[in-house]
Amino acid sequence: PLLAAQHNVVGRWQMTPSQVRAARRSVQLQEWQQPSNHVYVMGRGPLTTEQSMWAALLHGGAEARLAGRAALVLHGWKHPVTRPIDVVMARHLTRSQTPDWIRLHRPIELAGPSQEPARVDVHTALIQAAGWAGSDRQAMFIVLSCLQQRLVSADRLLQRLSPRCRRRTLIADLASEFLHGITSVNERDFAALCAGWGLPEPMRQSRVYDASGVLRAIDAEFRLSDGRVRRVEIEGMHHFEPTNFLADVDRHNAL
Repeated sequence: PLLAAQHNVVGRWQMTPSQVRAARRSVQLQEWQQPSNHVYVMGRGPLTTEQSMWAALLHGGAEARLAGRAALVLHGWKHPVTRPIDVVMARHLTRSQTPDWIRLHRPIELAGPSQEPARVDVHTALIQAAGWAGSDRQAMFIVLSCLQQRLVSADRLLQRLSPRCRRRTLIADLASEFLHGITSVNERDFAALCAGWGLPEPMRQSRVYDASGVLRAIDAEFRLSDGRVRRVEIEGMHHFEPTNFLADVDRHNAL
C-alpha cells in the first residue's frame, strides 16, 4: 500500500532492516533502482515527474516538505516541474549525501495542513519560488502567472511577505501592480514602454461586449481627448501556437 501511494518510491527511514536488505538485493539484480542513498524506487527506467518529487521529498526525511516550484505545481500551477527539486527539511544532510537534482533548504517552519505528497502552502511556495528563481525576470513570471491563475491572493501574498524574504520588494510591487490590472510580464513591459514614451496610464482589463454579446477583458485601453478609444491586446509567445492564434483572430474580429 505504501509503495502504491508513493508511486513505487520508498524512503529507507520507512523500511525495516530486512526490507532495506531486500531492496539492496533488488537493486543489485537491476529490478529496483536507488536515485539517492536514502531512497529506493521499484522498477527500472527513467523516473516520472511524480516519482522524482516523491524521491526528493523522501530523501529529506519524515518532516520534509516539497517547496518552491515543485510545491506550486502540486497546488495547480500550470507549468512543468524543473530540476533541482526544492525540499525544506528539519534534519541535516551534507552535500555529499544529496544528488545534484535535489536542493535542500533548512531551517524552516514545517507546520501546515497534511497533504500527499507533503508540501508547503501555496503562498509560501510562491514566495520561495520567486526568491530562488535564477533571475528577476523569471521571478516576475512565476509571481504574475500564479496570480493570473488565481492560485494565490495578491492581498494575502502582501500580508505573508516578511523582511527576510528574498526579492521582497519585487514581489510586493508585482502584487500591487496585479491589483491595478497588470496580469503578465508582457503587460508590465508595456507599462514601462508607455511610461518611457510619455503616454498616459491606460485603463487595465476594461470590460467590453463583443459582437456576439460576450463580455471581454481588454488588456489596455486609452481614451483620447477627442473622445476616440484605442485598445491594445498584449500577447505572449504562446499566442503564436495555431490553436491560440486562430482563437485570437476570432476574438479580435468579434471585438
